[in-house]
Amino acid sequence: MSSPQNWRLKIGATQGSFGDSYNFLGVAEGASRYRDAQDLSEPPPILSEQVRLYFIHLEGEEDSHQYATDYRPPTPSEGVYEFIVESGNKDSTITLSWSKPAMVPQTCELLLSDLTTGKVINMREGLSYSFYPGVEGKRYFKIAVTNTSGVMEPSAKNIINQTVVNKGDTLQWDIVLDGLGKVDGYLGIVFPSGDFFCLLDLDGNTGALNNVAPVFTDWSIVAGTIRPMSYPFTGDILTKPGSDPLDDRNWLAYDSTPLTVR
Repeated sequence: MSSPQNWRLKIGATQGSFGDSYNFLGVAEGASRYRDAQDLSEPPPILSEQVRLYFIHLEGEEDSHQYATDYRPPTPSEGVYEFIVESGNKDSTITLSWSKPAMVPQTCELLLSDLTTGKVINMREGLSYSFYPGVEGKRYFKIAVTNTSGVMEPSAKNIINQTVVNKGDTLQWDIVLDGLGKVDGYLGIVFPSGDFFCLLDLDGNTGALNNVAPVFTDWSIVAGTIRPMSYPFTGDILTKPGSDPLDDRNWLAYDSTPLTVR
């Protein structure tokens, strides 16, 4: 379920021979800040001394619920996950532990706060935290997930809609985008040799490698498909020496060569 807009972190609590390990927080497309199909209810305890971990968030103004999972919608800024650890055994240590945050985008800072002591733990620097439940048998925690870059690891998948393009056909280029934030975009070609050059800007002008021209600048990403360009495909073109190849008045001859996209 990992992608720029889908990730999760497993977290659990153990105390002696008891444990509650099947708890997840994360981000998922289509999720809500409130209860939805991806938020699973925490099962009731079997024994009073059993340690439990459950997420909380409000539905309405007063009704709080207990969840084994808490998935939130993607945002470019910060998400805060609140949870409680409780146990009928108030005299022995409880250990919180969590999975390696490999699925969480590297741009996200993960800070666990013990709201009783005020201690803050960087969850990327350690994988556990121990404490005593206290006289109430409950401890309150929150995890702040902060996207420090302002961009939720954008990704792009290029799609050319035709497998074979002949003379006179229109070559359509679609991009499927994912992520959040603002980006600059460039249209380029990489040859088999590994050489790169920028091909066109929005006005159809070529740009040298040391003066690349962006297709778009400071553009807000939204998930979905866009079609930034459609071009008639003509194949090989011969032009007057030193003339602009984008002006067909300079063409001396041209021929079409089928383009196979693999």
